[in-house]
Amino acid sequence: MTVRRILLALFLLLPVRAFAQFYLPGDEPRGRWEQIETPGYRIVYPEDLPPEEVLKYAQALEKYNPVAGLSAGMTPGQYHWGKMPVILHAYTPLSNGSVAWAPRRMDLYTTPEAYSPLALPWVDQLVIHEQRHVAQMQFGYRSYLRPLNYIVGEMWNGAAAGLFADKSFLEGDAVVAETALTNSGRGRCADFMNYYRVAFDNGDWRNWDRWRYGSYKYPSPDHYALGYMTISGMRCFYGIPDFTARYYDGLLRNPFPLGKLGRTSKKLTGLKLKDSMRRIMEENQKIWEAEDSLNGPYAHAVQVSAQPRLATDYGSLIYAGGVLYAIKSGKAQAAELISISPDGKERVIRPFASNCSSLYYDQVKGRLYWSETVADARWDLSGESIIRYLNLEKPSRLYDLVTGGRYFSPCPSPDGSLLSATMYPVSGGSFLAVIDADEGSVLWKSPCPFQLTETTWFDGSIYALGVDEGGIGLWRHPADGPGEWIQVLAPLPCQADNLGASESALQFESDRSGLRQLYSYDPSSGVLLQESNIKYGGTDFIEVGDSVYFVSQAPMGKMVFRTGGQWYGRSVNYEDIHKWVVADTLSAQEAVFIENAKPERAGDEVSSPKKYGTLGHLVRFHSWAPIYFDYDEIQSMSGDFSYSMASPGITGLFQNDLGSLYGYVGYSAHPDIAPESSKWRHSAHLKLTYSGLYPVFEAGVSFNESNANQYRYHLVSGDGAGYMATAPSVLDKPLLSWWISARLPLSRTRGGVTQGVVPQITYGISNSRFNTGAVEAELPPGTGVSPLFTGVRPGKNIFMQSLTMAARAYSVRGRGSSQVYPRYGAGAELGYSLRPGLERIFAPSAYGYLYGYLPGFTRVQGLKLNVLSQYIFRGREMFPESRVNCAPRGFDAGVGPYYAQRGNFHIRGGLDYAIPVYVGDLCIPGSILYIKNFVVTPHADAALLGPQMLASAGVDISANVPCALGVPFGFTIGVGLDYPFTGAIPEELRGKHAVSARFIFSMDI
Repeated sequence: MTVRRILLALFLLLPVRAFAQFYLPGDEPRGRWEQIETPGYRIVYPEDLPPEEVLKYAQALEKYNPVAGLSAGMTPGQYHWGKMPVILHAYTPLSNGSVAWAPRRMDLYTTPEAYSPLALPWVDQLVIHEQRHVAQMQFGYRSYLRPLNYIVGEMWNGAAAGLFADKSFLEGDAVVAETALTNSGRGRCADFMNYYRVAFDNGDWRNWDRWRYGSYKYPSPDHYALGYMTISGMRCFYGIPDFTARYYDGLLRNPFPLGKLGRTSKKLTGLKLKDSMRRIMEENQKIWEAEDSLNGPYAHAVQVSAQPRLATDYGSLIYAGGVLYAIKSGKAQAAELISISPDGKERVIRPFASNCSSLYYDQVKGRLYWSETVADARWDLSGESIIRYLNLEKPSRLYDLVTGGRYFSPCPSPDGSLLSATMYPVSGGSFLAVIDADEGSVLWKSPCPFQLTETTWFDGSIYALGVDEGGIGLWRHPADGPGEWIQVLAPLPCQADNLGASESALQFESDRSGLRQLYSYDPSSGVLLQESNIKYGGTDFIEVGDSVYFVSQAPMGKMVFRTGGQWYGRSVNYEDIHKWVVADTLSAQEAVFIENAKPERAGDEVSSPKKYGTLGHLVRFHSWAPIYFDYDEIQSMSGDFSYSMASPGITGLFQNDLGSLYGYVGYSAHPDIAPESSKWRHSAHLKLTYSGLYPVFEAGVSFNESNANQYRYHLVSGDGAGYMATAPSVLDKPLLSWWISARLPLSRTRGGVTQGVVPQITYGISNSRFNTGAVEAELPPGTGVSPLFTGVRPGKNIFMQSLTMAARAYSVRGRGSSQVYPRYGAGAELGYSLRPGLERIFAPSAYGYLYGYLPGFTRVQGLKLNVLSQYIFRGREMFPESRVNCAPRGFDAGVGPYYAQRGNFHIRGGLDYAIPVYVGDLCIPGSILYIKNFVVTPHADAALLGPQMLASAGVDISANVPCALGVPFGFTIGVGLDYPFTGAIPEELRGKHAVSARFIFSMDI
């Protein structure tokens, strides 16, 4: 039985999941690195990060190491060997973290969350969450699974984590850990579960699969929220505090991946997953109903925004110049800045960034300010947060006020001359920055003893919200220069953000009552008023005349509402905060685990910093396999599987800690490609990519895939029927070929538009040769007579080489999750190919590709136009080499090369019109099959191939499948039908049927 299970796991794993485990976080700016070691970790960090900041992570890692995985039944370091590599990424303005196991490492991004952070220091949240993932990923080291790590290396363990535990389980369990081990975490955040609250009240009781894989039409919380609701519900409502540990123990007894969560539910609760989840949802609803009975009655509100067909969210609502503005996004559109008239009509002003702060209005200068995260043009793990503004009188143009740093949440002073902003330097910590609103220069900075998040101007001072060990609090700072921070409201473990000011009080939003509401605070009297009482909470409250506008959760997304101008105005005690029933139960359970285990820390010893030499850590073999495979070829395959993708042999995969160098070495055994040979070839392969320099370099070498060839061409003349032909002869030496490529991927995303330029050059050479001389022959009169040899034209014997130069440029808007194409965008690629030294034999060629996107008749439909062309620079004595195939879809693959022999210029134009078709989120429960929607794409092509005009028309019909047979990797599957208008082409290239079919398949791994 055990052997059968292992073979089954390997069979399911190797073709798909393994290749997704070679995780690359992105390119880091080149610089010097250092490292320290603790009892359980080897921490690598850039030298720009001060030792005291690195020490915070070292201490937190060791502090939470013994407790992070107790309720999972696996603690970090319990099963895996060696110290865990931890890479600290300090140059990116994004806040994130990840754990990968091919190769094994933890990536921690040190910039804290600037917008609506949890009431928890970033270091603690990050370390607990990621260490829980380390605990989970040790499942593949347990019991009879452990030997597989010796067979295939670390890719087995990383694959096992994803194959046997759904992403929602992994992430939800990590949220449970961060909630249970602290007095905050996402389980104590009102927004985290708020959509479920709305959905249950409106009778939306979807099954687990529909919550997990989302909907084409309806809102769905992410997999973090579903995983948290599932696991916390099992722990709290069924009294199974070690649910995660039992889940993994059950997998050891039955590792079949299909229906794994359902099996655990049935064993531990006696109920099928759909029934156990229904009870969990109902128990949560009971808690929320009990809270409503205490907090009501709620204010009556009317929805202002129109009811959308597809899920839509409004945010950053602001009243400026007599008009409401908001950022709108959803399944049918990427983020856009819109205006809303009093009758609810909307006008799109421009595309907008998705990763940005709230909007801040300066009525003196008539500007909308915000901060926006911008990645470096070359380095994925570097970037800045810039301050931008829009002049409402000229909304077509954006202005960059402050660049070159990491500035967040700009707030204008009452007279509009200054801005206060949060600054997060690479070296750690946070600063209050005061900026000249005209020049964009930083006038002064003041360091903060806490993580500063937002600021506002009030009564001659600057007030700020910030995070420290106790949660989120309120502080005051002088407005005329660096000074002392005075605590105004003590930090509490509840969220607080959207800080602002009226004429008489400070205003901010908080979920201290269990729902996000608006509060006002008068620093002079110390009176705190809860100003709103909205049933599902609200944000972006704006008083306009006799009405109050705000954004709140609704069944179809976050909508704009209006209520009467009378504020709730109830005096409250800030320290009287909501009791989170489920989260508090989790914390009590975790305290019992800690008390029973009495875990001991390995120690606080931290080594002295030492240089981390990138050359000394250049190659780290992490995985291997008793077969040869080229993972790049397999990921791009389209049904044509060959020995160059996989064959008997050995493959060893390597990658350095920083992810800047990766590749593989391999040995393969395969039949000789020579048709007359029955021998097997034994070949060697090497492929690597290095992205640590400004250009990205790739190289590959192969040896003995076949024999080398000697090429020459024949000139046959006579009776006006002369011709040229190449003739290879096999040499008695193995083929050695290699190639090297350099590309410069430059891109940027600003204001909701992504632009990029990617120049690339590729050179290849082999020990096959081509003789530039020619064998000359004459064709005697008559038919069926062989050419007669007349002589040899001398020439040089030159190695077969190729050189390709290309450049791609593009500019596209973002798209909503239910859109197939962006509404607007365009791109182009130009290329030139030749064979150095053989230009008079093989004609060089140039190609061009141009594409563009335009809106369709509805928001989700779209039109794609494309043109592909090629020109072959051919003289009389040259052989053409076609680099691109300009034949329309539906024609035989040989049509393009056939006409390359008969014309220098080829061009093809095509159009595709994508029509998403919603059929109700089709589902076979148990993750057996889930179909979000279908896409019907009529298309047409027309081509001029030298002298011949060809055309075709057809349709692609595909399904968007997020999951099938328990494998949670989204894929597209379908069929393409093409009708070629054949024209005058050779009979052997016409095809047997008028309509041809193509199989469509792609997978997101």
